[in-house]
Amino acid sequence: ANYQRFQIEFLPSSDVYGAWKSNSNYSTYRKWDDELLCNDDLYELDNNYQYQITVKQAGNYRISSHVTLQCTSGASPYCALYVNGSQYALAYFGDYGSTYYQTTNIHEIVSLNQGDRITVYASNHYNSKDYNSLFIEKLS
Repeated sequence: ANYQRFQIEFLPSSDVYGAWKSNSNYSTYRKWDDELLCNDDLYELDNNYQYQITVKQAGNYRISSHVTLQCTSGASPYCALYVNGSQYALAYFGDYGSTYYQTTNIHEIVSLNQGDRITVYASNHYNSKDYNSLFIEKLS
């Protein structure tokens, strides 16, 4: 006899997440102009330029960014996570040769205070919301 089965997995409540995509940039920062999921009690996106996210509750957060860079010959493209204007993490890629696209990923667990601001810097922007995303999860 053939049997089919499936398993239901418990997923944590979606009220701890924030997820954004980026189709453009503000100066040297990614602009999070496509909000997919956001708990307004935890996160606030800057309404003016949409590049800065403010955390409303202190705690530990998992921050993941996926940013695609358009690279030219001889460039050294990189992406960086900033907390309150200071660089926290860096994804760097050295290259030599022709023009191409390169994806950077940053995955960090960060202790944040209420009012802390998160921004993502990109040295060479590639503007497509399918290739630029930011995901934040409150852990505790």
